[in-house]
Amino acid sequence: GTFEDGSLQSFYFPEGHPHVGIFKGMAKILEEHGYGNMADVHAECKPNFACKSGVEHCCCRWMVYNEPDFVNVRSTLELVAESHGILVLFLPKFHCKLN
Repeated sequence: GTFEDGSLQSFYFPEGHPHVGIFKGMAKILEEHGYGNMADVHAECKPNFACKSGVEHCCCRWMVYNEPDFVNVRSTLELVAESHGILVLFLPKFHCKLN
């Protein structure tokens, strides 16, 4: 992820931290993005990520899912193909009986 100023955000605790190399977690990442104290926000809506319609800050998963710098990330396949001059298109599933 990146911050608004364009600097990179590390998802793991840095050298010198007591938990060096361990994943920070969604709540900590969102706090660093300026969402404030995320201690009381659930990691996900249960059951099966059933977030309520129209609620923007119901759980950490929903907030990370809608954060622009996480939404606009290209896949590893796209990055590798692009480095070789190949265009990758993701198309919807096709079944011959649907036409």
